[in-house]
Amino acid sequence: MEADFQTYQKYPTLAATEPLLALLQQHDVSYRLQEDRATVEPAFAFNEHDRSFLVKLRPADFARADVLQDEANAQLVAATGPEHYLFGFSNEELMDLLVHPDEWSRFDVLLAQRLLRERGQPVSPDTVRLLEQRRHAELNKPPEKQTAWVMLGYVSALLGGLLGLAIGWHLYAHRRRLTTGQLVPAFAAEERVHGLRIVALGVVSLVTWVGLQLYFGGD
Repeated sequence: MEADFQTYQKYPTLAATEPLLALLQQHDVSYRLQEDRATVEPAFAFNEHDRSFLVKLRPADFARADVLQDEANAQLVAATGPEHYLFGFSNEELMDLLVHPDEWSRFDVLLAQRLLRERGQPVSPDTVRLLEQRRHAELNKPPEKQTAWVMLGYVSALLGGLLGLAIGWHLYAHRRRLTTGQLVPAFAAEERVHGLRIVALGVVSLVTWVGLQLYFGGD
């Protein structure tokens, strides 16, 4: 099923996906390739900067794909020369790359480790794992409390507006994707309860306002 496949890596161009896709095909790892556009405005329909390409895997294959990429990249990293743009990065910039590995390719992460090692600032595997764990925790952290949206939802719902219904449903039903690919509720349980109440209030208010308009409008 298509729903079984979750985003594994995101690329700016179709050509950039080719090494990973070839590796997955070589090792019989099932995948899906999806084009993702950041905007649906017609004026930007052909803007290359507003689209990206998502390589999707089954979550169970994420770790295997990581290992396959690291093994394939090891030789490439060793043979990469100073023409690569990362050679122009400062040590601080290379460390920042390691702190945000989700924003870079696994090749870039390995090359950054090699460059720091060659510059006398090696990063141990345990440190890399710790940085990855902290980054995952940061990305998976639930959003801040939505107090303003909850208040606006109640007010809009009380006035019978469709905006209240939309806000309530969003608070109740919206999902976010963890770095593991798992879909979880986007908001805390308390806010989801508020969302459900806002929807109920919005439905009652909308029916009431429509009934009053029909009643008084018919006189």
